[in-house]
Amino acid sequence: MLMDIKRISSMKMSHASKGFSLIELMIVVTIVSILASVSARSYYFYTKRTHVTEGLGLASAVQKSSVEYYSVLGSWPTSNTLAGVSENIQGHSVSSVVITADGYILVTYNDKVTLGAQILFKPQVEEGKQRIYWTCEAVVGTGMKDSFLPGSCR
Repeated sequence: MLMDIKRISSMKMSHASKGFSLIELMIVVTIVSILASVSARSYYFYTKRTHVTEGLGLASAVQKSSVEYYSVLGSWPTSNTLAGVSENIQGHSVSSVVITADGYILVTYNDKVTLGAQILFKPQVEEGKQRIYWTCEAVVGTGMKDSFLPGSCR
């Protein structure tokens, strides 16, 4: 009886140690390749959105200077110099941040996003509440995709 138990347990071990079958390996390879393709696409959009966010950060400093100018003089600055910020604002993915003649802030991106893609920030004033806020939108025809924009700009 003891001999039969040893023989049965040794048979189970030898059967279990054969490894994976070909079909099991093919299933694993298929699952890994699907996950890799999905994650590569997600990573692409993640990096583009990260580069776009850099422009929002640089524009934020210009917005603060513009609001200060507006609160003192009652009109919006029409250039970076009037707002007291550098004419040459650049970043890793941003080629320029400039104040336009309307008092708008225009952020232009380099090829890290899409060469020449732009976002425009427009100041809005709520007269009754003395509240100033900024709206943003992609400039049409510059190559900025909506999927690259943060939710507040869509």
